[in-house]
Amino acid sequence: MLLEFYGTGCPHCARMKPLVERLEKEEGVVIEKYETRHNRPVPMQIIKCLNADEARMRAGEALETALREKKQRSISVLLLLSGGSAFSLLENISPEVLDSHITVSVLDERFSKDESINNFAQLMKTSFYQLCYAAGVLFIDTRVKENETQNELAARYEQGLRVWAAEHINGVVIATMGIGADGHTAGIMPFFENPKLFQQLFLNTGNWAAAYDAGDENPYPLRITVTFPFLRERVAEVILLAVGKEKKQAVQRVLAKDGTFADTPARVAREMKNVLFFSDSFS
Repeated sequence: MLLEFYGTGCPHCARMKPLVERLEKEEGVVIEKYETRHNRPVPMQIIKCLNADEARMRAGEALETALREKKQRSISVLLLLSGGSAFSLLENISPEVLDSHITVSVLDERFSKDESINNFAQLMKTSFYQLCYAAGVLFIDTRVKENETQNELAARYEQGLRVWAAEHINGVVIATMGIGADGHTAGIMPFFENPKLFQQLFLNTGNWAAAYDAGDENPYPLRITVTFPFLRERVAEVILLAVGKEKKQAVQRVLAKDGTFADTPARVAREMKNVLFFSDSFS
């Protein structure tokens, strides 16, 4: 694997681009690319918590503070929510910070019509969703439509993201994210045995959303998720939550100096903007 550090608008980098593309296509070289001229990573802020309950509470408070501040400044918000345990930080959000300046969707989706599996369907069962609905919050619905394919859902989801961005030029995207025990985040699973495919799906792409098959070992293999370019370039604020002893090794891999995205996708948080990382698993 090679690492490429480049700058948008740099003439020397532009001259190297055909060579880099040839290495990828003809030689099968896996290249992780980092834009450093206009996209300098902001160090994440680590908030050490005594236990899982404290981490969830403080993460929820941070999200509420961010939403209140945007409401006071009349800034439109696209709030993208990770499913599973990350929903827990929504439990104590005050209805006072919710209104029609917010659009809510999920950060990743399980391709299933089963309401016990589909993330958006699960979101609809939460008290937070009911508060949002009552407050006039808008939604990008990712439940699977009749006869809709996985790729069609991914295209519909991406269109929803792009339409929101076009209509809210001065708006901000806020994401809640979790970390799995295997190091996954936002529905992006590790690709230990196929880093080249990982690159194609999530890194070297102009798409904001990707549809993929996570494999037979995953209980929910068919997935739709956002890509690394979207996470790095479009998400303005992140509430990152990882709790439980089973997450400790994954957290260590995220914070380690060395590592790859294909092995630990959650390392992308190191390159995202304004990340607040709440956990009881810091060493």
